[in-house]
Amino acid sequence: MTDIEPQKQPKNFNNPKFENWILHDAWNGFFYNLPIILLAIFAMVGLEFVLSSFGPAQVVSVSKDGFTLRVEQPMGLVVFPVAIAFTVPFAALMYSVHSFNLNGAPCWFAFSRQSRGMFFSFLNRMLIMVLALTAEIVFWQHLLWVNVSQGLIQGSQELPVYIVAIAVVSIFATLVLGVLFVTWPVSVIQGGKSSARRAFARGKKTFWYIVGKSLLVLPALLIIQLVAFSVATPIIKGMILQFGDGEFAGTPEERITFFVGLRVLAAFVTAFWCCVEGSIISRGLLIGDARLNGSPGRLDTEKVSVMGDVQ
Repeated sequence: MTDIEPQKQPKNFNNPKFENWILHDAWNGFFYNLPIILLAIFAMVGLEFVLSSFGPAQVVSVSKDGFTLRVEQPMGLVVFPVAIAFTVPFAALMYSVHSFNLNGAPCWFAFSRQSRGMFFSFLNRMLIMVLALTAEIVFWQHLLWVNVSQGLIQGSQELPVYIVAIAVVSIFATLVLGVLFVTWPVSVIQGGKSSARRAFARGKKTFWYIVGKSLLVLPALLIIQLVAFSVATPIIKGMILQFGDGEFAGTPEERITFFVGLRVLAAFVTAFWCCVEGSIISRGLLIGDARLNGSPGRLDTEKVSVMGDVQ
């Protein structure tokens, strides 16, 4: 076969099929990357515990025609360092799952000297997306705070419904853009064409795949969460707290330990959910590239690297 002779492509070239269920791959990603996931969980729980010590934010409520709006005090510029601090362990967790799914490199192998540059590129792109979303949330929160709080100070109970509507539409549009660009960070693992323009084109090909699969596995994750909390809560309570007439009779320190234990359990469930989403996004990357390369009338010599779990 000469170089110019066209190669016969398989029937599913532009729509690769996968042998394993998404939950199966998610569990493998969770199990083989458990040390990284543990570090990420305790880092995020620790950050959350530190931030909670600063006390709750001031809340303003306004009611009109049976509708109540609660607006927290604007977070201010301090939220950006906080967002960066949370993004770093979250990015490490997601990167390890993506690397395992796409390159077969589990745990510390994903952060080897050869792969370190890919991680920092992945982290930079995650930071761009997280900070953009944070900036939008802070903007709308500040705008709502100013309108609602000033209205209450001036004795007005009029609810700025138009601002709420615009904010909801804006955040919904941002979420749609997030789905369209969700494969942009992980594309650095595959190399080749990993530009934002390529990611947007890929997102248009896989938008409903990513949304549909995410909604499809949601009931299964809710069942897992319900079972985990139903089994673990009495165990944690029995280990930490004393019982008295059906109520918690432990010391304040024991109560804090109990709720920290529940928070760690919730973090484990959240981490598994991240592994599920990571598996969906990794598959979306493969499917999107395959569909772009197989589009009629498109001359694209870029080959898609498909792992062993793709037929």
